[in-house]
Amino acid sequence: MQPETNYPRHDSDLERRPTSRLATWLVFIALVLVLVSVFLPVFASTSAGSNRTSCLSNMKQLGLGAIFYANDYDERFPKARTWGDSIAGYVKNPRIFNEPTLKDKTDGYAFNSALGGKEFPENTPSNRALIFESSHLIWNAADPLLTLCVPPRHRTTNNFAFADGHAKAIRLDQTPRP
Repeated sequence: MQPETNYPRHDSDLERRPTSRLATWLVFIALVLVLVSVFLPVFASTSAGSNRTSCLSNMKQLGLGAIFYANDYDERFPKARTWGDSIAGYVKNPRIFNEPTLKDKTDGYAFNSALGGKEFPENTPSNRALIFESSHLIWNAADPLLTLCVPPRHRTTNNFAFADGHAKAIRLDQTPRP
């Protein structure tokens, strides 16, 4: 029989030194920071994408509200200086007048004053901008696309609602005519 020894059998049985624990934690923290730096831009772009989609939905609803108004008022769009007041009864939620990327501000949209009070254009309504994202942040903002956001609110695009009821995100260099 061999006598029993109290010697450690493997190096892993040795008591770890505090410096090796510290090095392990530093490596772990470094890996976590690398992962956060990789995934943070992904989450930020997802949020920006949801704001762009919400804004486009708002545009569509506002554009349809203006068209419904025109249907009730002899095929004439609301007057430019009171367009928000005029179509408020044609939209379900008053919050759609607020641009989602402007967290603390209201409004953010403007009516194309070239169409204000005018008869519904029958020949080319699909390329006539009706409502657009504006840098003029007041209620009932209206102008002939002069206060269009530059730079665009949604990375490379601004959202527009058109006279035929569709809404679209358009690059700044492809801005429709008033």
